[in-house]
Amino acid sequence: MEGDSVTLLTDVNIEENDTVIFWKFENKLIARINTKQNISGVLRDKDRVKIDDRTGSLTITNTRTTDSGIY
Repeated sequence: MEGDSVTLLTDVNIEENDTVIFWKFENKLIARINTKQNISGVLRDKDRVKIDDRTGSLTITNTRTTDSGIY
């Protein structure tokens, strides 16, 4: 629903692996984690998008209809 929060989960245990996760939407990189290089960050919509450094999950707050699609 518009205005809610949604969390997109991974099926990866990043604490056990050298993990690289790229979150994309409409072929645009929005967030990434690289545990081997100790890099993580949100590249788009920083005020609404957060990435969990421990799980790799992506949380989008204040959702909009334009956020729907394939990630």
